[in-house]
Amino acid sequence: MHGFHDLKTRTAGSVIFVNMHIELDGSQSLDEAHAIGAGLRRAILKAYPQTDVMLHKDPVGVKPHPDDPSRQ
Repeated sequence: MHGFHDLKTRTAGSVIFVNMHIELDGSQSLDEAHAIGAGLRRAILKAYPQTDVMLHKDPVGVKPHPDDPSRQ
């Protein structure tokens, strides 16, 4: 993992919601990217069992598509 950004947390009742973008090598396989995300999710859930975790995987080193406003 190269890093992360757009970390957002909030609570609703007893549940903590965590949303974040993780930066992964753009040349790695989907299986590798999934394994990294799943490992991170498990680590967060181990530390905070009442958490709902959503991770968005962003490739590093991949040229953004010109029509994608979120990547400019």
